[in-house]
Amino acid sequence: MPSKILINKLAKLAVKVGANVQKDQLVIVRATTETKEIVREVVKEAYLAGAKKVYVQWSDDYVSHSNLTYQTVDTLQDVPNWLVEQYKDFVDQGACFISISSPIPGLNQDVDPEKAQKSGIAVQKAVSFFREFLMGNKSQWTIIAAPNAVWARQVFPKLGEKEAEEALWKAIFDASRVTEDNDPVEEWAKHNETLLKHNKILNNYNFKHLHFKNSLGTDLIVELVKNHVWAGGGENATTGVYFNPYMQT
Repeated sequence: MPSKILINKLAKLAVKVGANVQKDQLVIVRATTETKEIVREVVKEAYLAGAKKVYVQWSDDYVSHSNLTYQTVDTLQDVPNWLVEQYKDFVDQGACFISISSPIPGLNQDVDPEKAQKSGIAVQKAVSFFREFLMGNKSQWTIIAAPNAVWARQVFPKLGEKEAEEALWKAIFDASRVTEDNDPVEEWAKHNETLLKHNKILNNYNFKHLHFKNSLGTDLIVELVKNHVWAGGGENATTGVYFNPYMQT
Protein backbone atom coordinates (compact mmCIF):
# COMPACT_ATOMS: atom_id res chain seq x y z
CA MET A 1 0.00 0.00 0.00
CA PRO A 2 1.14 3.57 -0.69
CA SER A 3 1.53 6.08 2.10
CA LYS A 4 -1.49 7.23 4.09
CA ILE A 5 -0.77 10.76 2.87
CA LEU A 6 -1.23 9.81 -0.80
CA ILE A 7 -4.37 7.75 -0.15
CA ASN A 8 -5.86 10.61 1.85
CA LYS A 9 -5.02 13.14 -0.87
CA LEU A 10 -6.67 11.01 -3.55
CA ALA A 11 -9.76 10.54 -1.37
CA LYS A 12 -9.98 14.27 -0.66
CA LEU A 13 -9.58 14.99 -4.37
CA ALA A 14 -12.46 12.63 -5.25
CA VAL A 15 -14.68 14.31 -2.67
CA LYS A 16 -13.79 17.98 -3.15
CA VAL A 17 -12.96 18.14 -6.86
CA GLY A 18 -14.47 14.98 -8.33
CA ALA A 19 -17.93 14.95 -6.78
CA ASN A 20 -17.63 18.38 -5.13
CA VAL A 21 -19.76 17.19 -2.21
CA GLN A 22 -22.09 19.89 -0.92
CA LYS A 23 -23.16 20.58 2.66
CA ASP A 24 -25.96 18.26 3.88
CA GLN A 25 -25.82 16.20 0.68
CA LEU A 26 -26.32 12.43 0.60
CA VAL A 27 -23.20 10.75 -0.78
CA ILE A 28 -23.24 7.30 -2.34
CA VAL A 29 -19.88 5.54 -2.62
CA ARG A 30 -19.95 2.62 -5.06
CA ALA A 31 -16.96 0.33 -4.68
CA THR A 32 -15.69 -3.23 -4.72
CA THR A 33 -14.20 -5.01 -1.74
CA GLU A 34 -10.79 -4.67 -3.42
CA THR A 35 -10.79 -0.95 -2.54
CA LYS A 36 -11.73 -0.87 1.15
CA GLU A 37 -8.71 1.19 2.27
CA ILE A 38 -9.46 4.16 0.04
CA VAL A 39 -13.22 3.80 0.60
CA ARG A 40 -12.69 4.44 4.31
CA GLU A 41 -10.79 7.63 3.51
CA VAL A 42 -13.42 8.78 0.99
CA VAL A 43 -16.19 8.28 3.56
CA LYS A 44 -14.29 10.31 6.17
CA GLU A 45 -13.47 13.10 3.72
CA ALA A 46 -17.10 13.26 2.53
CA TYR A 47 -18.24 13.85 6.10
CA LEU A 48 -15.54 16.48 6.59
CA ALA A 49 -16.83 18.20 3.43
CA GLY A 50 -20.30 18.44 5.01
CA ALA A 51 -22.14 15.34 3.80
CA LYS A 52 -25.19 14.56 5.92
CA LYS A 53 -24.88 10.82 5.29
CA VAL A 54 -22.50 8.58 3.35
CA TYR A 55 -23.80 5.22 2.15
CA VAL A 56 -21.41 2.63 0.69
CA GLN A 57 -22.71 0.23 -1.96
CA TRP A 58 -20.28 -2.67 -1.77
CA SER A 59 -19.84 -5.21 -4.53
CA ASP A 60 -17.43 -8.11 -5.04
CA ASP A 61 -16.41 -9.23 -8.52
CA TYR A 62 -15.87 -12.83 -7.40
CA VAL A 63 -19.35 -13.00 -5.86
CA SER A 64 -20.77 -11.45 -9.04
CA HIS A 65 -18.92 -14.12 -11.03
CA SER A 66 -20.56 -16.87 -8.96
CA ASN A 67 -23.97 -15.26 -9.41
CA LEU A 68 -23.54 -15.16 -13.17
CA THR A 69 -22.23 -18.73 -13.23
CA TYR A 70 -24.82 -20.47 -11.08
CA GLN A 71 -28.03 -18.44 -11.28
CA THR A 72 -30.49 -19.13 -14.06
CA VAL A 73 -31.16 -16.50 -16.71
CA ASP A 74 -34.67 -15.97 -15.29
CA THR A 75 -33.29 -15.34 -11.81
CA LEU A 76 -30.65 -12.96 -13.13
CA GLN A 77 -33.33 -10.97 -14.93
CA ASP A 78 -35.48 -10.67 -11.82
CA VAL A 79 -34.60 -7.22 -10.47
CA PRO A 80 -35.90 -6.91 -6.89
CA ASN A 81 -38.27 -4.05 -6.13
CA TRP A 82 -36.19 -2.98 -3.12
CA LEU A 83 -33.28 -2.23 -5.45
CA VAL A 84 -35.43 -0.06 -7.70
CA GLU A 85 -36.86 1.77 -4.67
CA GLN A 86 -33.36 2.34 -3.32
CA TYR A 87 -32.29 4.09 -6.53
CA LYS A 88 -35.50 6.12 -6.55
CA ASP A 89 -34.65 7.29 -3.03
CA PHE A 90 -31.14 8.28 -4.14
CA VAL A 91 -32.60 10.33 -6.99
CA ASP A 92 -35.29 11.91 -4.81
CA GLN A 93 -32.66 13.03 -2.30
CA GLY A 94 -30.38 14.48 -4.98
CA ALA A 95 -27.49 12.24 -3.95
CA CYS A 96 -24.05 12.57 -5.48
CA PHE A 97 -22.00 9.53 -6.42
CA ILE A 98 -18.35 8.54 -6.04
CA SER A 99 -17.41 5.31 -7.82
CA ILE A 100 -14.11 3.56 -7.14
CA SER A 101 -13.17 1.21 -9.96
CA SER A 102 -10.86 -1.78 -9.49
CA PRO A 103 -11.56 -4.32 -12.26
CA ILE A 104 -10.45 -7.96 -12.28
CA PRO A 105 -9.54 -8.45 -15.98
CA GLY A 106 -10.59 -11.77 -17.48
CA LEU A 107 -12.59 -12.91 -14.44
CA ASN A 108 -15.80 -13.46 -16.39
CA GLN A 109 -14.29 -14.98 -19.51
CA ASP A 110 -15.85 -18.36 -18.67
CA VAL A 111 -19.32 -16.88 -18.05
CA ASP A 112 -22.08 -17.44 -20.61
CA PRO A 113 -22.14 -14.05 -22.40
CA GLU A 114 -25.92 -14.31 -22.91
CA LYS A 115 -26.46 -14.51 -19.14
CA ALA A 116 -24.26 -11.49 -18.51
CA GLN A 117 -25.95 -9.53 -21.29
CA LYS A 118 -29.52 -10.32 -20.22
CA SER A 119 -28.75 -9.61 -16.58
CA GLY A 120 -27.26 -6.24 -17.45
CA ILE A 121 -30.16 -5.29 -19.73
CA ALA A 122 -32.71 -6.19 -17.04
CA VAL A 123 -31.03 -3.97 -14.46
CA GLN A 124 -30.63 -1.11 -16.94
CA LYS A 125 -34.33 -1.23 -17.84
CA ALA A 126 -35.45 -1.39 -14.21
CA VAL A 127 -33.40 1.64 -13.16
CA SER A 128 -33.33 3.55 -16.45
CA PHE A 129 -34.51 6.64 -14.56
CA PHE A 130 -31.30 6.51 -12.55
CA ARG A 131 -29.10 6.47 -15.65
CA GLU A 132 -31.00 9.48 -16.99
CA PHE A 133 -30.44 11.22 -13.65
CA LEU A 134 -26.71 10.52 -13.65
CA MET A 135 -25.91 10.96 -17.35
CA GLY A 136 -28.11 14.06 -17.43
CA ASN A 137 -25.82 15.57 -14.76
CA LYS A 138 -28.76 16.20 -12.45
CA SER A 139 -26.32 15.74 -9.61
CA GLN A 140 -22.55 15.36 -9.29
CA TRP A 141 -20.73 12.10 -9.92
CA THR A 142 -17.14 11.00 -10.34
CA ILE A 143 -15.07 7.87 -10.94
CA ILE A 144 -11.59 7.15 -9.63
CA ALA A 145 -9.54 3.95 -9.70
CA ALA A 146 -7.63 1.84 -7.19
CA PRO A 147 -5.37 -1.15 -7.98
CA ASN A 148 -5.75 -4.80 -7.17
CA ALA A 149 -3.16 -7.55 -7.59
CA VAL A 150 -4.71 -9.18 -10.68
CA TRP A 151 -5.16 -5.94 -12.56
CA ALA A 152 -1.68 -4.71 -11.61
CA ARG A 153 0.00 -7.89 -12.86
CA GLN A 154 -1.77 -7.57 -16.21
CA VAL A 155 -0.64 -3.96 -16.62
CA PHE A 156 2.91 -4.70 -15.41
CA PRO A 157 3.48 -8.41 -16.25
CA LYS A 158 7.27 -8.24 -15.76
CA LEU A 159 6.98 -7.14 -12.13
CA GLY A 160 6.21 -9.17 -9.03
CA GLU A 161 2.80 -8.80 -7.40
CA LYS A 162 3.82 -6.20 -4.82
CA GLU A 163 5.94 -4.19 -7.26
CA ALA A 164 3.16 -4.27 -9.88
CA GLU A 165 0.60 -2.91 -7.42
CA GLU A 166 3.00 -0.17 -6.37
CA ALA A 167 3.58 0.72 -10.03
CA LEU A 168 -0.16 0.88 -10.75
CA TRP A 169 -0.75 3.03 -7.68
CA LYS A 170 1.95 5.40 -8.95
CA ALA A 171 0.33 5.56 -12.37
CA ILE A 172 -3.03 6.40 -10.78
CA PHE A 173 -1.53 9.07 -8.53
CA ASP A 174 0.35 10.58 -11.48
CA ALA A 175 -2.80 10.70 -13.61
CA SER A 176 -4.66 12.27 -10.67
CA ARG A 177 -1.96 14.91 -10.09
CA VAL A 178 -1.34 13.64 -6.57
CA THR A 179 2.15 13.77 -5.02
CA GLU A 180 3.50 13.70 -1.47
CA ASP A 181 4.31 17.42 -1.43
CA ASN A 182 1.59 19.10 -3.53
CA ASP A 183 -1.99 20.24 -3.04
CA PRO A 184 -3.91 18.27 -5.69
CA VAL A 185 -7.08 20.31 -5.14
CA GLU A 186 -5.13 23.43 -6.08
CA GLU A 187 -3.47 21.60 -9.00
CA TRP A 188 -6.88 20.65 -10.37
CA ALA A 189 -8.18 24.20 -10.09
CA LYS A 190 -5.32 25.30 -12.36
CA HIS A 191 -5.79 22.28 -14.65
CA ASN A 192 -9.52 22.98 -15.10
CA GLU A 193 -8.79 26.64 -15.78
CA THR A 194 -6.38 25.63 -18.55
CA LEU A 195 -8.84 23.14 -20.07
CA LEU A 196 -11.68 25.68 -20.07
CA LYS A 197 -9.40 28.24 -21.74
CA HIS A 198 -8.46 25.73 -24.44
CA ASN A 199 -12.10 24.74 -24.97
CA LYS A 200 -13.00 28.38 -25.54
CA ILE A 201 -10.18 28.88 -28.05
CA LEU A 202 -11.14 25.77 -30.03
CA ASN A 203 -14.84 26.63 -30.02
CA ASN A 204 -14.12 30.17 -31.19
CA TYR A 205 -12.22 28.78 -34.19
CA ASN A 206 -15.25 26.66 -35.21
CA PHE A 207 -13.06 24.49 -37.47
CA LYS A 208 -14.46 23.02 -40.65
CA HIS A 209 -12.21 19.96 -40.45
CA LEU A 210 -9.14 18.49 -38.73
CA HIS A 211 -6.19 17.30 -40.80
CA PHE A 212 -3.97 14.59 -39.30
CA LYS A 213 -0.56 13.87 -40.89
CA ASN A 214 2.61 12.10 -39.74
CA SER A 215 5.91 10.79 -41.06
CA LEU A 216 4.55 7.23 -41.38
CA GLY A 217 2.14 8.27 -44.12
CA THR A 218 -0.99 9.15 -42.19
CA ASP A 219 -2.96 11.77 -44.12
CA LEU A 220 -6.49 11.93 -42.73
CA ILE A 221 -9.06 14.71 -42.98
CA VAL A 222 -11.96 14.53 -40.51
CA GLU A 223 -14.90 16.81 -41.24
CA LEU A 224 -16.53 18.34 -38.16
CA VAL A 225 -20.25 19.00 -37.72
CA LYS A 226 -21.40 22.59 -37.92
CA ASN A 227 -21.37 24.40 -34.56
CA HIS A 228 -19.59 21.49 -32.88
CA VAL A 229 -18.54 21.91 -29.25
CA TRP A 230 -15.16 21.18 -27.72
CA ALA A 231 -15.45 20.15 -24.09
CA GLY A 232 -13.22 18.66 -21.43
CA GLY A 233 -12.48 18.81 -17.73
CA GLY A 234 -15.27 19.59 -15.33
CA GLU A 235 -18.98 19.97 -15.94
CA ASN A 236 -21.87 21.77 -14.30
CA ALA A 237 -24.69 19.74 -12.79
CA THR A 238 -28.19 21.06 -13.43
CA THR A 239 -28.06 22.25 -9.81
CA GLY A 240 -25.22 24.59 -10.77
CA VAL A 241 -22.53 22.65 -8.90
CA TYR A 242 -19.25 22.23 -10.81
CA PHE A 243 -17.71 18.73 -10.68
CA ASN A 244 -15.14 16.53 -12.47
CA PRO A 245 -16.63 13.21 -13.59
CA TYR A 246 -13.54 11.34 -14.82
CA MET A 247 -10.61 12.24 -12.61
CA GLN A 248 -7.98 9.96 -14.15
CA THR A 249 -8.87 10.32 -17.81
